[in-house]
Amino acid sequence: MSGRFALIETEREFSLVPWRRSLERQIGKEIGGIVRDDGFSWRRGRTRGLER
Repeated sequence: MSGRFALIETEREFSLVPWRRSLERQIGKEIGGIVRDDGFSWRRGRTRGLER
């Protein structure tokens, strides 16, 4: 693997995902995201409850 990656932490695991320019402003901040067939949906901060 080569290139830039982001480290994503969940309650039970860590994952490396390809870097996106939209993540640049979020370095050092807590963000949340949803993975879908057509890509990622990112949010700043944590959310409560179930995501759709």
